Amino acid sequence: MNSKQIEAFLMVVEKKSFTKAAKALHSSQSNISKLIMALEAELDISLFDKKGNTIQLTKPGVMVFEQLSCTFRELEELKRSLVKHQKESQVFTIGISASMSYAGLLQPIDEFQKKYPDVCLRFTESFSNELPEQLDSREIDVAIGWETEKIDFYEKYTLYKDSWKLLVSTENPLARYDIIDLSVARNEKFIIQANDRKLILACKKSGFKPNIVHNVSSILTLTSLVSNNYGVGFLCSKMIPSGIHNSIKAIPLQNRIREDIILFARNEKHPDYFEYFINSYQTRFHELYGSAASSDR
Repeated sequence: MNSKQIEAFLMVVEKKSFTKAAKALHSSQSNISKLIMALEAELDISLFDKKGNTIQLTKPGVMVFEQLSCTFRELEELKRSLVKHQKESQVFTIGISASMSYAGLLQPIDEFQKKYPDVCLRFTESFSNELPEQLDSREIDVAIGWETEKIDFYEKYTLYKDSWKLLVSTENPLARYDIIDLSVARNEKFIIQANDRKLILACKKSGFKPNIVHNVSSILTLTSLVSNNYGVGFLCSKMIPSGIHNSIKAIPLQNRIREDIILFARNEKHPDYFEYFINSYQTRFHELYGSAASSDR
């Protein structure tokens, strides 16, 4: 899923027409159709029903629209916050795991830019396992992602602690559980984010090899697939979008899988503004989720 697919989808919903959406985006109808078809293929659902000359969202399409429109607005707000400073000479690039939520990222940007108006902050998304390589090649200056063995040799700053939950459709029989032993889900189809080894290992420790039917990168794709009962998935408690609870149940695991969300950087001398940047993010996540020493229960 990419920004062009999201933009095309939202414009078709707004204009209620592929032709009008193409015109508004200065594109062709065939290109808009290809983008929508690619999005439908990734989510494994139909987004629109066509009746004569009119189109309307399917039930799954409505759910995708509600989540995507919110995500797209956040991204646009993030871009607007950064574009003001694109022409500045100092650039500070933050790499973020594509499987993370943007919650908590916006406010520190505004505060940072007021104090350091000559520094341009830029964000880039990548898979978690790519972030250390991008740090080493100096494509990014800091990274925000999960705690892994790959980042043992970097400066590390814990933003908050979390724990994973099992996500199931409310139509799935497992939804009757309020807390679950992972072994109960041994016969389920699994949707995994970026081949997460920790979760695969947890399944194996529970006595089974997970049947992985989808390997995705974004939270939106994961929740869309789970809500339509195409499988079960995992998500950290504090990453779970607030609007999904009508169609998805997030079940705590009996044997908790803990996760540290880390900001990490190269072990070297940093610019004057680096310490302020770190403190801003630690303070913001403390306000959102409490002390980094605590985790979700």
